[in-house]
Amino acid sequence: MRLPEIACTIVIAAGLAPAAPLDYFPLEVGNRWEYHADDRRDPAVIEVLKTEVIRGLTWYRVHWLNGNEVLLRVDERQRLVEWNRKSKGEELWVSFLAADGELYHSQIAPCSPSAQIDRQGAPDAVQVRYAGHCSDAGLMRETYVRAVGLTERTEVTYTGPVTWKLVSARIAGREQAF
Repeated sequence: MRLPEIACTIVIAAGLAPAAPLDYFPLEVGNRWEYHADDRRDPAVIEVLKTEVIRGLTWYRVHWLNGNEVLLRVDERQRLVEWNRKSKGEELWVSFLAADGELYHSQIAPCSPSAQIDRQGAPDAVQVRYAGHCSDAGLMRETYVRAVGLTERTEVTYTGPVTWKLVSARIAGREQAF
């Protein structure tokens, strides 16, 4: 092969290589995020506890903000999905690659089934805006930042909106303050 053919082959091969994952929610055992809300004394925590293999796919057992343990993964379409043990299927939480402004059905919270991506903020951030049918419960919005995860979450409560903000995280073994 001559030099131009080698260079062309390298360029074509590089184009065929899989893209690096976006990691808007880096799931790795040991990762931990701590959140505080102004009107709450106790912090809320998300922590990746362990992995499980279901139907040949790796799922992460995660202690979620509400205290429950859920099985999550980010699929090949960059969607955060939960494994529903009762229906034995995936349920969509967040579609990180949804088009800006596109509405989609989310099952992250029963009172917030409608979700919409907003990419107008920082280039490495995705904001998800939720809408639903409950006047005193559900999600309003979440912000995910690449290589960090969920950085802010606003919930609707009967006393008004509550915003949880990320204050510290351990991601890939590295402690970070926010």
